[in-house]
Amino acid sequence: MPTGRISRKIYEGLVSARKFDQYHRPQSTKLSEAEQLIADMKATFGNVGAAGDDADEDEDDGKPKIKPLVTPKWVIGYKQDEHGPPGLAPPRNGVLNSEGNEHFYSYDGLWKDGKMHGAGTYKFADGMLYVGHFVNGQPEGEGKAQYPGGTTYNGHWKNGKHDGGGRMEYASGSTYDGIWKEGRRQGEGTLKFASGVTYRGHFNLGRYHGRGELHSPTTGFTYVGTWHAGFINGPGALVWPDGTRDTRNWVTTGGMTIRQVIDFALAEKATDAAKRTRERDQAFSVRLAVKLKAYVENVKSDIALEREEKALEAEAERRAQIAERKKKSDELRERALAMLAKSADDGAGDIVNSKKDAADDI
Repeated sequence: MPTGRISRKIYEGLVSARKFDQYHRPQSTKLSEAEQLIADMKATFGNVGAAGDDADEDEDDGKPKIKPLVTPKWVIGYKQDEHGPPGLAPPRNGVLNSEGNEHFYSYDGLWKDGKMHGAGTYKFADGMLYVGHFVNGQPEGEGKAQYPGGTTYNGHWKNGKHDGGGRMEYASGSTYDGIWKEGRRQGEGTLKFASGVTYRGHFNLGRYHGRGELHSPTTGFTYVGTWHAGFINGPGALVWPDGTRDTRNWVTTGGMTIRQVIDFALAEKATDAAKRTRERDQAFSVRLAVKLKAYVENVKSDIALEREEKALEAEAERRAQIAERKKKSDELRERALAMLAKSADDGAGDIVNSKKDAADDI
């Protein structure tokens, strides 16, 4: 269609003042980081064409290539036909929604304006596989990721990062189920380690922060209270395996780990036990001294009583001996008197007889 001189001049002025892509969208002369990356990739690799060919062994290192994903054209779909200014540009028909970028991504899913947009599956160069929703070329919405090491994430995404509610199952056996923000644990959640140690509470920038509870099945201890930047620091209670609660303000410079808190409590308990033992020993020593003194007094009293009893027994024995000697002396004296009396009687009889004989002689 012929154009006039003025129309052509106006159109050429618009073209020189602004830059348009092949789809008639105005473009900034300064490329964004993502656009620059795509441009560099296009310049370096060119149009790879048949991206759906099977991956063979790498000729250099012998390692198998990761088979790329391919989106069929009927899934990609076509853009609406666009028409330029009459007589100045031919209409654009049969343009894919991917705008030719499907050759540069290992992706099978929906496209919009040259970007991955909608439900799809993306396979990364390192083997990571994402299945879920895309917005403007990045994972956003509900999706699941399988990482090469065996870790999996199933939950909400935003701008290509974990954001919102989601569950991460780590290859080590640990799990996290809770809220995420920009790829980090943020908000309420539950983190359970393979050892069985479990934390339930608030997170900030991926670390324990705020109110939370941590339980260790190995030691039997539980801490319920305040955390700051991943450490115990503030009011809380340490629950012992027997259920005893040690409630205090655990404020320290830089905070403490649960292991440090347990060690501190055990050392404090041992110190208290040693102090009570000393106090008990001191009290026992006093009681023992009192008992010993009473015992000594009793022994002394018993000894004195025994001595007194022995003295009385000795006195009684002495008196008995004296009485016995006196009795024997009395018996001897009576016997002597009896003998004297008998002698006297015999002597008197002899005198009488002598006198009688003498008289007879006369």
